[in-house]
Amino acid sequence: MLFLKMTRLTVQLPDSVSRKAERMAANDGITLEQLVAAAVAEKVSAVESAGEVLRRVARADEKAVRRVLDKVPAGNPTELWDRMPQAVARGARQGRG
Repeated sequence: MLFLKMTRLTVQLPDSVSRKAERMAANDGITLEQLVAAAVAEKVSAVESAGEVLRRVARADEKAVRRVLDKVPAGNPTELWDRMPQAVARGARQGRG
């Protein structure tokens, strides 16, 4: 069994957020404390990942990236399995992804 050192925090949440979080935790069969810990861990991971992506972009060789992208054929893929779902494609065209 793995034991992690834990830090105790006191957090103030708006009542509406607290009620929704309590319902979510109950629906998932976990405590509110577990839900909050998982949410914070998820946010920390997302921010760290975004930072790593930005660091890698900063190191990228733009000419090499262009050479690779130039090999991608224009237009839609002919294979159905290689196509983006329509809802995702619409969102990307509208600047949402």
